[in-house]
Amino acid sequence: MRTRSVHSFGMAAPILVVTLSEEGRVRRVMPMTPGRLFVDLGCRWILELPHDHPPPRSGSLLQVVPMLARCPGS
Repeated sequence: MRTRSVHSFGMAAPILVVTLSEEGRVRRVMPMTPGRLFVDLGCRWILELPHDHPPPRSGSLLQVVPMLARCPGS
């Protein structure tokens, strides 16, 4: 999602938060428990992954592909 912050209010399980620079380089990777707010003012994109997903390495370059259609149910 193109943003600089994410929250986990109302979530039942922890997530893994990955922040990316404008070009898609991994800036930070951190676990996030329910009921928290996370802000990275230097990032442009945030990935939310399952907490047990293997994290990308800091500094890795990921390709950001915008969605062309809305998600079902949104």
